[in-house]
Amino acid sequence: MNGWSSEGMAFGFPPRFSESRTFWIPPDELRTVVKSVLQNAGWSYQMPSDDEFVARIPMTGWSWGEEFRARIFPDGKIQVESKCHGYRPQIIDFGKNRTNVESFFAQVQHTIAQGPISGSATEPEPTTQAKSSPANKVGAIFIGCTLILFLFGLFMYLLFAVIGLLTGTLYMPGRGGELTLHGMWARIVSGLILVGFTGLLMLVFRKSRRKRSE
Repeated sequence: MNGWSSEGMAFGFPPRFSESRTFWIPPDELRTVVKSVLQNAGWSYQMPSDDEFVARIPMTGWSWGEEFRARIFPDGKIQVESKCHGYRPQIIDFGKNRTNVESFFAQVQHTIAQGPISGSATEPEPTTQAKSSPANKVGAIFIGCTLILFLFGLFMYLLFAVIGLLTGTLYMPGRGGELTLHGMWARIVSGLILVGFTGLLMLVFRKSRRKRSE
């Protein structure tokens, strides 16, 4: 998995979740199973190569939509990754990427257990854009507003931390009112906030670069 996760939720730029599992059936049968699972899930997909699948997961109430990639290896291993669309302003996936991956593997296991399937899934379905329901649009608006508020609050705390470090006066608004620190403690707390945020950014970008280089 790439990025930072907590309670199943992933944080990143964009957030993503990856996992691999091995199934002891021939690769050509496994390829047919993957096609069947993607089609039954309603995820339109393309195949850059015979053993690679790139699917688009429609927008839901908790996400703007995801890109889902699956790759089949000769030893029967399937490596998958689900990530939020990189061009959408989303840094928290609310566990949606992990749900996509776990649901995919559960359906693969179920399809294999059902026995051989017909060849109806030999060709990928046309890559059409799925229509979003009104409920999904409302959910997307809610997510957008929530993320805007989150980013605004984060920006304000960082701004207060910079001011506190420079002036020695730190304002920390909260539900119970406003906490104000002065002098040395204001600069210490401000520095800790800035160092923590910088460390988080470095961790996320380092893992993203490592993932791209693999």
